[in-house]
Amino acid sequence: MFVVGDIIDPNHRRLLQVTYDCWVESLNFVRPGRAYKDIGGIIEDHVVKHGFSTVRNFCGHGIGSVFHTNPNILHYKNSEPNGVMAPGHTFTIEPMICERSARSVNWPDDWTAATSDGGRTAQFEHTLLVTEDGVIPLTGKLPTSPVQFWEEESTVQKGIWLGTGSSVVS
Repeated sequence: MFVVGDIIDPNHRRLLQVTYDCWVESLNFVRPGRAYKDIGGIIEDHVVKHGFSTVRNFCGHGIGSVFHTNPNILHYKNSEPNGVMAPGHTFTIEPMICERSARSVNWPDDWTAATSDGGRTAQFEHTLLVTEDGVIPLTGKLPTSPVQFWEEESTVQKGIWLGTGSSVVS
């Protein structure tokens, strides 16, 4: 994760913190036997209580022989029958959180998306591997990576998230 721009005002800082915290809550939920659909409720509950919204037209996804595959990991409450986690499953959690409207527009380059009201967004993402007793990230930071303010000030888990029961606080 990196911040675009040189100045982070208090509202942007709050958006980053809420996005990070909802993401870590969802990462900590990952275990064998848990429903993929429940990830969205964890994210949305945290985001809404802080006055933000979650993008609905982009989602996390499974990773297999095809890069974007099932299950779709929705970042909002849903009843999608997309299965349960099991050891060996690989997927992403990548919530996109908006300071105002979560409606988006696509730019003519067919790649860039922006909020329809020009509001700011924040996103964190990991590719995860479900293990017998939890989860390990296949992407992300190293224990020696610098700790960012959102990791130091997290209300969910302090430090760099390194997988089930692991973090590094400097």
